[in-house]
Amino acid sequence: MKKRWIAYILLAAVLLCGVITAAADNDSDDDYEGELDIETGKPKTDGSDSEKTRVTIQDGSVWDNEVRQYFYQIGSAEVGMSVPSGAVTMGEVKLTVPTGMTPRVYNNGKEVGDVDLTSIKDIGSYVIDFGEDIRTTLSFTIVGPETTLTEYRLPSGFVLDTVTINAQKVDVRSNLVDMSKEGNYSVQYHCDRTDVEYALNVKVDHTAPTLRLEAVKDGYADGPVDISDVEKGAKISVYHNGDLIDYEEELTKSGNYRIVLQDKAGNRNEYKFRINVYFNGSSVMFIVLVAAVIIGVGVYIFLSRKKLRVR
Repeated sequence: MKKRWIAYILLAAVLLCGVITAAADNDSDDDYEGELDIETGKPKTDGSDSEKTRVTIQDGSVWDNEVRQYFYQIGSAEVGMSVPSGAVTMGEVKLTVPTGMTPRVYNNGKEVGDVDLTSIKDIGSYVIDFGEDIRTTLSFTIVGPETTLTEYRLPSGFVLDTVTINAQKVDVRSNLVDMSKEGNYSVQYHCDRTDVEYALNVKVDHTAPTLRLEAVKDGYADGPVDISDVEKGAKISVYHNGDLIDYEEELTKSGNYRIVLQDKAGNRNEYKFRINVYFNGSSVMFIVLVAAVIIGVGVYIFLSRKKLRVR
């Protein structure tokens, strides 16, 4: 009998502890005056946004930590992109587009077809257009180690950390980086909601490549034209009478020429001129030989006729 009373007393004590604990939990929730998590409805923890699987960025896009892409609401669908819209990058850009959605891709204002949306690598300024019924467009720019960029405005929701030009720190107090001066730029920035960091390290070059073309005067040349002073690393295309020809350090054929130069940064220059008909050493020798042949034939005919008369 005594043991039974002891068991009753222990059971009552356990039940009383449970009631006290529940009351304490309820008091804790009722007294909370901070911000609630929009997804769980519970008080926010001390963890940062970067620890969440999906975080909403300032422009309305959602960063997914697992797939490392930004997702944009396009109509009733969701499109993912490996860089934020408006970003400048030196690497490839990957898009995740729902089946059946076929956006138009423009590079430097021209529509391009047969683009692998999962791996866009070609240099240029891109716009992804989802059609007339959907006004939302995505954009990004892919650059090489050398570029002609004149400025970089950071995507919405991103914060500038540091900017250096030729290893010298520059004081920039906005999200617009002026790149009008030539030099080596390093732009460091991050997303203020996810703390994901980015860096753009490029050489800015605004000077187009040139040729001296000393033999060309007012668009005409009366002899060979030297084009051997082309800038190292620049691409040169030579057209003769409209046809693309192999590059040679000296142009000797008469006719109309068009030369297009492009350096590594993308600066372009174009020249047009004409080489008039002229006589060089080979031409003179050819004329002399032709004249000698003509004279020889004439002498032979003259002597042949004279012999016939004598007979």
